[in-house]
Amino acid sequence: MVLKSWHTVCIIVITKRTYTYIFNEREITMKKLLLATALLVASTAANAGLVSGAGGVNWNAADVNSTPNGGNFFTSLDFRQWYVDANGTATSLYDSGVLNTSITELRGIGEINTGSNNGQPLPGGYELTFEFGGIAVDTTTGLLDPQTNGFLNIYLDKDFSNNAGGYDNTAAVIGDVLDSDQHADATDGDLWLGLNFAASSYTPTFDSSILPAAFQEVGLWGNNAFAGLIGGDANFGFQINDAAPGMAQSNFESDWTTYIGAVVDAIGFGLSSDFAVERTTVAGDPQLGEPALVYTGISGISTYSAGSSGTVEAFTVTEPTTLAVFGLGLLGLAGAARRKQS
Repeated sequence: MVLKSWHTVCIIVITKRTYTYIFNEREITMKKLLLATALLVASTAANAGLVSGAGGVNWNAADVNSTPNGGNFFTSLDFRQWYVDANGTATSLYDSGVLNTSITELRGIGEINTGSNNGQPLPGGYELTFEFGGIAVDTTTGLLDPQTNGFLNIYLDKDFSNNAGGYDNTAAVIGDVLDSDQHADATDGDLWLGLNFAASSYTPTFDSSILPAAFQEVGLWGNNAFAGLIGGDANFGFQINDAAPGMAQSNFESDWTTYIGAVVDAIGFGLSSDFAVERTTVAGDPQLGEPALVYTGISGISTYSAGSSGTVEAFTVTEPTTLAVFGLGLLGLAGAARRKQS
């Protein structure tokens, strides 16, 4: 009886000790899991949306509900643009009393602005500049065709040897002359993202009614077509250039539908640009109800646009941060420790 009783008690004790051991092991394992999970959650919360982009370009992804088109890469840009003829020579739309119909293409350079706002590339000893071109001009209809051969290349530049501080959009054109060093700064970086034009909409903003009657009667000025090339607002859709995508290709998602009715990889919207128009005037006659100055003609149109601006937007792929990866590593270590003890 004693032996049986001892045996019974012994079994009970062994069972209890075994249960306690298993419970403690689980408790330890659960603590490790909770610790790793807490670190993971904390790191995710602290770095939610941080995108580690190619070439050391980082940004905090914007809330897609706070941007016009739902993209989480969202920042402003500034640029200059100009028309060229078939020889690639920068050419004014109107010079020395002659309407220039020899222009064939629209080109430009500019800079993507950095900053601390969500969606903006964070400052970091570099600049993102760009050039665009291949936008064909039909001077008969006044229409732009960016989709056949149009391109936009974004460059990552960490070498400011041409100009201290890098590209300066304000200083890029002085006295209607393009500064060669500024042009070099905008185009001599490493290709960060290569894009092709995939969709477009353009609204002329130049008011041709201010032109003298002689310019409104017939021809290109009369139907507002050519006048629309002086100034307007544009929205463009872009797709990554498969032939030359750039180092940041993997940072951007493809094929999302935008408000411009196209499936694209990025958009540029609210792009506004104007060329300066120099007009000749004479004093008006108040007795005839005329204003103080009456426009009698145009003496010229600038070759290079005044300061132009807009916004670029895209969807980007977020990546786990180092701390988040560290948290995942702790999860793995906890699992390994449990397997070793068992």
